Amino acid sequence: MPHGSPQPYLLIAVKKDSDVAYQTAMSDTKTKAADYDKKNPGKPITMMLERTSKFPDPAWRVIWGESAGTSNFSVFIDASTGAYLQTMR
Repeated sequence: MPHGSPQPYLLIAVKKDSDVAYQTAMSDTKTKAADYDKKNPGKPITMMLERTSKFPDPAWRVIWGESAGTSNFSVFIDASTGAYLQTMR
């Protein structure tokens, strides 16, 4: 996996919910998510909460597509702070 193996995390570390993650993905210009969404209208959006060795805290992965394995675009948002982490293509 390009983003690392899943790891356990404390639920208390998750301070931002999926709505915040989606809003950050769509509003932060560094993510390029709004542009991708506009070019791919109606594409399903899936949310996944995970912790990998790539990031110190759990992260929301906002996925354009049915799953992480079949998606060609997703955005990682820190579940503790709500900050943008990385865009995957």
